[in-house]
Amino acid sequence: MLVVPALVGLAFLVLPLAELLLHPSERLDGPAFVAFPPAAVALYRTRPDGSPRNLWQARIEGIERHGDNVRVHLDGPIAAFADITPAALAALDLTPGQQIWASVKAAETHAYRA
Repeated sequence: MLVVPALVGLAFLVLPLAELLLHPSERLDGPAFVAFPPAAVALYRTRPDGSPRNLWQARIEGIERHGDNVRVHLDGPIAAFADITPAALAALDLTPGQQIWASVKAAETHAYRA
Protein backbone atom coordinates (compact mmCIF):
# COMPACT_ATOMS: atom_id res chain seq x y z
CA MET A 1 0.00 0.00 0.00
CA LEU A 2 1.45 3.38 -1.01
CA VAL A 3 0.93 6.24 1.42
CA VAL A 4 1.34 9.78 0.06
CA PRO A 5 1.45 12.78 2.42
CA ALA A 6 -0.64 15.64 1.10
CA LEU A 7 -2.94 18.51 1.97
CA VAL A 8 -6.55 17.60 1.41
CA GLY A 9 -9.28 20.12 0.76
CA LEU A 10 -12.79 19.09 -0.19
CA ALA A 11 -12.53 16.59 -3.04
CA PHE A 12 -8.88 16.84 -4.03
CA LEU A 13 -5.41 17.03 -2.55
CA VAL A 14 -2.25 18.85 -3.50
CA LEU A 15 1.05 17.05 -3.19
CA PRO A 16 3.96 19.03 -1.77
CA LEU A 17 6.50 20.17 -4.36
CA ALA A 18 4.39 18.88 -7.24
CA GLU A 19 1.70 20.26 -9.47
CA LEU A 20 -0.47 17.20 -9.15
CA LEU A 21 -4.00 16.87 -7.87
CA LEU A 22 -5.25 13.57 -6.54
CA HIS A 23 -8.95 12.99 -6.08
CA PRO A 24 -9.40 10.57 -3.15
CA SER A 25 -12.66 8.84 -2.30
CA GLU A 26 -12.87 10.51 1.14
CA ARG A 27 -13.31 14.23 1.79
CA LEU A 28 -11.07 15.67 4.50
CA ASP A 29 -9.76 19.11 5.41
CA GLY A 30 -6.15 19.70 6.47
CA PRO A 31 -3.01 17.55 6.29
CA ALA A 32 -3.72 13.98 5.25
CA PHE A 33 -2.24 10.83 3.81
CA VAL A 34 -3.59 9.07 0.73
CA ALA A 35 -3.08 5.34 0.30
CA PHE A 36 -3.73 2.92 -2.55
CA PRO A 37 -2.57 -0.63 -3.33
CA PRO A 38 -0.18 -1.40 -6.21
CA ALA A 39 -2.91 -3.46 -7.90
CA ALA A 40 -4.99 -0.26 -8.23
CA VAL A 41 -2.39 1.45 -10.44
CA ALA A 42 -3.04 1.25 -14.20
CA LEU A 43 -0.23 1.89 -16.69
CA TYR A 44 -0.39 3.39 -20.19
CA ARG A 45 2.22 4.01 -22.89
CA THR A 46 0.45 7.23 -23.94
CA ARG A 47 -1.76 9.66 -22.04
CA PRO A 48 -5.15 7.97 -21.74
CA ASP A 49 -8.48 9.53 -22.62
CA GLY A 50 -11.50 8.85 -20.50
CA SER A 51 -12.31 8.83 -16.82
CA PRO A 52 -8.96 8.57 -14.96
CA ARG A 53 -8.74 11.69 -12.78
CA ASN A 54 -5.68 10.63 -10.78
CA LEU A 55 -3.16 10.62 -13.60
CA TRP A 56 0.56 11.35 -13.66
CA GLN A 57 3.60 10.75 -15.84
CA ALA A 58 6.25 8.45 -14.38
CA ARG A 59 9.53 6.79 -15.26
CA ILE A 60 9.97 3.05 -14.79
CA GLU A 61 12.75 2.48 -12.24
CA GLY A 62 12.58 -1.29 -12.22
CA ILE A 63 10.54 -4.38 -13.01
CA GLU A 64 10.45 -7.59 -10.96
CA ARG A 65 8.37 -10.74 -10.55
CA HIS A 66 5.98 -10.51 -7.61
CA GLY A 67 4.13 -13.80 -7.11
CA ASP A 68 2.07 -14.49 -10.22
CA ASN A 69 2.29 -10.82 -11.25
CA VAL A 70 4.96 -8.29 -12.13
CA ARG A 71 5.72 -5.29 -9.91
CA VAL A 72 6.70 -2.12 -11.77
CA HIS A 73 8.61 0.49 -9.74
CA LEU A 74 7.64 4.03 -10.72
CA ASP A 75 9.44 7.33 -10.10
CA GLY A 76 7.92 10.76 -10.64
CA PRO A 77 5.69 13.16 -8.72
CA ILE A 78 4.41 10.03 -6.95
CA ALA A 79 6.91 7.22 -6.41
CA ALA A 80 4.68 4.15 -6.53
CA PHE A 81 4.44 0.50 -7.45
CA ALA A 82 2.09 -1.03 -10.02
CA ASP A 83 1.21 -4.72 -10.00
CA ILE A 84 0.36 -5.96 -13.51
CA THR A 85 0.14 -9.33 -15.23
CA PRO A 86 3.03 -10.74 -17.28
CA ALA A 87 0.73 -10.47 -20.32
CA ALA A 88 0.22 -6.75 -19.68
CA LEU A 89 3.99 -6.28 -19.33
CA ALA A 90 4.53 -7.93 -22.72
CA ALA A 91 1.64 -6.09 -24.41
CA LEU A 92 2.85 -2.70 -23.15
CA ASP A 93 6.51 -3.60 -23.92
CA LEU A 94 7.65 -1.92 -20.69
CA THR A 95 11.36 -1.46 -19.91
CA PRO A 96 13.32 0.32 -17.16
CA GLY A 97 13.93 3.99 -17.93
CA GLN A 98 10.79 4.29 -20.04
CA GLN A 99 8.36 7.22 -19.53
CA ILE A 100 4.76 6.08 -19.07
CA TRP A 101 1.45 7.30 -17.65
CA ALA A 102 0.01 5.93 -14.40
CA SER A 103 -3.45 6.34 -12.94
CA VAL A 104 -5.50 5.34 -9.91
CA LYS A 105 -9.28 5.58 -9.71
CA ALA A 106 -10.54 7.73 -6.84
CA ALA A 107 -12.58 4.78 -5.55
CA GLU A 108 -9.30 2.86 -5.04
CA THR A 109 -7.78 5.55 -2.78
CA HIS A 110 -8.20 6.08 0.93
CA ALA A 111 -7.45 9.41 2.63
CA TYR A 112 -6.93 9.74 6.36
CA ARG A 113 -5.76 12.51 8.66
CA ALA A 114 -2.03 12.95 9.09
